[in-house]
Amino acid sequence: MSAKPCSKAIVPLDLSGPKGKIVEASLMLFAASGYHAVSVRDIAREVGIKDASIYSHFSSKDEILETIIERFRAAFLANNPDVSMFDYVFSKVTPRGFLEKGFDLFKQRMDDLPTAWTYLVLMREKFDDGRAADAWNEHRVRVVRYVTDAFSAMIRLGLIPARDPESLARLYEYPILLLVEDYVKCRCRGEDGAEYETAIRAHVDFFADLATK
Repeated sequence: MSAKPCSKAIVPLDLSGPKGKIVEASLMLFAASGYHAVSVRDIAREVGIKDASIYSHFSSKDEILETIIERFRAAFLANNPDVSMFDYVFSKVTPRGFLEKGFDLFKQRMDDLPTAWTYLVLMREKFDDGRAADAWNEHRVRVVRYVTDAFSAMIRLGLIPARDPESLARLYEYPILLLVEDYVKCRCRGEDGAEYETAIRAHVDFFADLATK
């Protein structure tokens, strides 16, 4: 843990080495065509290796997806200050600054295309694959719980009026989660996501005003 968690650097997904190249190629193909439409042969062709070489690193396409999901879970934990550090965090930033920083960190993660592809794959496959659905729902619950803990700390420190922190977290996060889906789609397609970024920042600003009254 960094001594200054608010300035903690983004840790990208580790895609170095032969195994990482397979994961990266798989992410790109899954994001473009969908998990079920992509074969091991497609992945091998994209990497530039023989089909059999895939099985030197992964037992199946399913294991590749499971690896993607595990990296997705780890990325959230790696890129946010631990809840035990909230007293320190809120000695350095205002509630508004904390919320703004949260989106800034997310936007920075989206600058790493494999991370953006991961979001798109899980958002798409959550309707057809139980593992993706579980991972996405787990992520949503984790985000709301994390923000609930943040609002609890803000209330305890007298930074915002006392309200139910979980209700605040849901009111704050659910609109953002919907906007994030559209923002991620634009990012993965190379399109301008400024419309959604503006909407998210407007929501952050609106909620910061609302929460402090």
